[in-house]
Amino acid sequence: MSDLLNVATGDDQVTEHADWVELQCLFKSDGSVSREDLSRAIQRVGHVGDHRVDDRARNLADLAFDELADREATLAGPASRFLRYPYELVSKDQVLRYKPRRAERLSDGLVYLFLLTVTRHSMEAKKRIHDQVDPTEVFERLCSEVLLHFWGGRDGRAEATIVGTSARASGRQKFPDAVNALCGALREGGGWRKSARSPKAGDGGVDLAVCRKFSDGRQGGLVGFAQCKTGVNWRSYLGTLRPRAFCQNYMNSPLLLDPQAVYMTPGRVNRDRWTHDTNNAGAILFDRCRLVEYGELITQRTRSSCAKWLGKALHHQGVGT
Repeated sequence: MSDLLNVATGDDQVTEHADWVELQCLFKSDGSVSREDLSRAIQRVGHVGDHRVDDRARNLADLAFDELADREATLAGPASRFLRYPYELVSKDQVLRYKPRRAERLSDGLVYLFLLTVTRHSMEAKKRIHDQVDPTEVFERLCSEVLLHFWGGRDGRAEATIVGTSARASGRQKFPDAVNALCGALREGGGWRKSARSPKAGDGGVDLAVCRKFSDGRQGGLVGFAQCKTGVNWRSYLGTLRPRAFCQNYMNSPLLLDPQAVYMTPGRVNRDRWTHDTNNAGAILFDRCRLVEYGELITQRTRSSCAKWLGKALHHQGVGT
């Protein structure tokens, strides 16, 4: 969406309203938005004066604040400054407050704020780029670093490879080259199958690959193929990642063991929809909070890109940094 401050009316209003509250806090002089503020905003997009709408608005506001409490609890553990949840519920959970002082704005909780803003921001090619930073490329890189941590970290036995379109953004690497590089990293697959038909655009459904290897160099390690989707329509791609089909279509030989499918989105999945979305994905699901939880290996380069894009994106909406 082009205006971060619109009250969303999509198919997941609980999550969308919670996102709206978090973003609104960034624009408020005191950094606070109340449950009643959200209720009134919901009413404004309904029929003013209709008691049924007013009751529904209050109910939706309650559900959104329950979701905010879940986010706060999920990310309550000790974390690096850039991984903190930058909000807190106060006044008996009636108000959400943006915690960092002005001097710390957008640095505390940087990763969460980047993912939040990427979710709500327009992902149209001409609108998403700020200060020459493409957030979809940054998100892929961030996901590769998160997945590397989840797969065991930088101990020399795990490796993450970006396969998606951002790896070829410069035009220097074609899709067959990406598959060859992937097979080299996995030490199996036999490289690009010369009779294969390269996808006209995109990456064949796989954005990232990660593997955990054994020192014997034999096949059959723990391999994951991940798909990364930004924007508010990420649910429409659930279930489209098919690791076995990717290997059969583009590699000389299938992997000894099928890769584990992983789906990664900067969006937040509320508790009521978790089982449904995971079943539809057929994959390990990383939403916003899970990405933050495993963000300890996010590099300074990636954090700098997040900060650069986030500052400009919010500045365009009137948030001073």
